[in-house]
Amino acid sequence: MTFDPALATDRDKARSLLWDVDDAAPLREDITYDALLTSKGFAYCVAFLAQSFRSEYSRRVDSVSVAGVAVSWHARDAAWKDLAARYAFALYDDVASATAGVITIGRVKYASDPYDTGNAVGVPYG
Repeated sequence: MTFDPALATDRDKARSLLWDVDDAAPLREDITYDALLTSKGFAYCVAFLAQSFRSEYSRRVDSVSVAGVAVSWHARDAAWKDLAARYAFALYDDVASATAGVITIGRVKYASDPYDTGNAVGVPYG
């Protein structure tokens, strides 16, 4: 792992946000960051890895002390939860902007829809 505290690259910025800055024991290798950044972009990379870290480290002992350095996963979990939510929202916001604010979930209803029985929203069409 190579972390530059000057935050010269998106990988370094993502690592800093996710508290993955220990060269001796990285939470993920550079290749993982690079693949996500290249294929999905910064917001997706941070949201995905934050959620990934929450899933992985929530199953571990809450705090660990090695060579005088103590780590509390519980404290990091709260930060990762916040990051995952904020960057997932940023992704949603990007999609909304790209589609001029129109996002459709489910079936689109047309005026001439022969299957429209006037059912309430959420009731399946018969």
